[in-house]
Amino acid sequence: MPSFRKVNKSLDLSPRIGPFPAAQFIPWLIIGGTVFILGKRVFNLPWLWVIILIIWGCSTWWVITSGGYYKFFSKFIEPPHWVRGMGRTQALLSHKGKTNNEQNRR
Repeated sequence: MPSFRKVNKSLDLSPRIGPFPAAQFIPWLIIGGTVFILGKRVFNLPWLWVIILIIWGCSTWWVITSGGYYKFFSKFIEPPHWVRGMGRTQALLSHKGKTNNEQNRR
């Protein structure tokens, strides 16, 4: 009976910082900075509202992109609308007569 090899369980996992995926931190910093600048500096909101808006923005981004961004954002790409059409073809160059260049060569 062959012996089984031990496999490292963390080989196929994405990097994490605690319970949060590491790929989320740069978008969260951008969201937090934007909300802070707009909320606290521009609109002079209280800290409680700024913190609530930062948590809301970060959690919304996490929900949207957690299963792969393409699964969410691909919903907004309209698939092509294929129709069968009967268009009349028309030649770009007319072949009825010879052009002046062809007549001058002979």
